[in-house]
Amino acid sequence: MEQRKCENADGTKQIEDDTKQIEDDTKQIEDHTKQNKRRQ
Repeated sequence: MEQRKCENADGTKQIEDDTKQIEDDTKQIEDHTKQNKRRQ
């Protein structure tokens, strides 16, 4: 039981890391979109 709890905690941390990565990527895409709109 304890082992499983630990694995879930690791899984949650992985999801949090992935979510942060997606947020960073989204922000970069938004920045690029703004730059492209300015160029037009």
